[in-house]
Amino acid sequence: VTAPVIAALPDPITISCPATPEFAQAIATDACGSAFTLTFEDVKTNGACAGSYSVTRTWTATDACGNPSMASQTINVIDNTAPIVVSCSPVQTIAANSSCQAIVPDFIKNVTASDACTSSDSLVVTQSPVAGTVVQSGTTTITLTVKDACGNESTCETQLIVTNFIVANDDVGSPINSYIGGTSFTNVLSNDLLDCKAVNASQVVLSFISSTNPGITLSGSNVVVAAGTPAGNYTLTY
Repeated sequence: VTAPVIAALPDPITISCPATPEFAQAIATDACGSAFTLTFEDVKTNGACAGSYSVTRTWTATDACGNPSMASQTINVIDNTAPIVVSCSPVQTIAANSSCQAIVPDFIKNVTASDACTSSDSLVVTQSPVAGTVVQSGTTTITLTVKDACGNESTCETQLIVTNFIVANDDVGSPINSYIGGTSFTNVLSNDLLDCKAVNASQVVLSFISSTNPGITLSGSNVVVAAGTPAGNYTLTY
């Protein structure tokens, strides 16, 4: 009437996914001989997320007279490893609109990531700022986050470059005595815009392109009329 004795099994342990549980081999003895069977059954209990679970292996030793005894070992598996970003989304360059703004495009679709415990199609990728956000011209850092089913996450950064928008507005010069000449307009940049702001002369290159009379030239940012220029209406392009 005495059941076999199963030697003590290891205490519960915790391992990290994707490692798989490896159980100890049970050892049993029986006071009335070696004619007994030793079998086991595994019961898996799912955790709160994919990649986290526990497995309990229960061994049963039954002697020739049908007396059974049982012993169990439990191994817990947790997912605490973040996904791997295989390739981040590349830098994108777009042009600003007339308000020196642009809409952030979708960077998520170009991210490639993998995870040992969550399938690739179950990984959640987000970006900040989100697609559709309005940003000013210049460079905006886009942060992409990849999260697995257990909340572990990895990030990578890329950039959105919104190219500068420049507006050159026409000017109307003042009448000049053609005999002595003079400055018809001071600072042609005064009503021009760069990034929707007044132009900072140090941020642009100002070049004389042409004029409809050789006596009309650009001196620095001023329109100058040479002495002796025939009377008339002239145009200068810069």
